[in-house]
Amino acid sequence: MTRALPYLIVPLIGLSLLAVGGWFAYDTVQLRQRAERVPGTIIGMSTSSDNDGTNYAAVYGYEFEGEQRRATADVHTSSQSDVGERATLLVDPADPNEATSENF
Repeated sequence: MTRALPYLIVPLIGLSLLAVGGWFAYDTVQLRQRAERVPGTIIGMSTSSDNDGTNYAAVYGYEFEGEQRRATADVHTSSQSDVGERATLLVDPADPNEATSENF
C-alpha cells in the first residue's frame, strides 16, 4: 500500500488542479455572457511589494448607470500602465462596482 500511495496522490492533485482551472474558465465565460461592456480609463495604479519587487495593478474609472465608479484590476504586473490609457471593461450588472478589463 505504501508504494501505491504516490500513484494515488499525484493524480488526485492533478484532478484537483484541473477542477479549479475548469471552475475559473466557467466563471470567466459566464461573466463575459452577462457583463456589459463599458469604456474605462486608467486613473491610477495600485502598488504592492514583496521579496520579488513592486507589482502594479491598474485602477480604472468608468461610468455605469449614470454613476462614476472605480475598480482595481485583479492582475498585477511588474510594469506600470499609462494613466489615461483607455480600456473596455466588463461590468456585471449584478455587481456594478466590480469591473475587469476585457483583455485581462
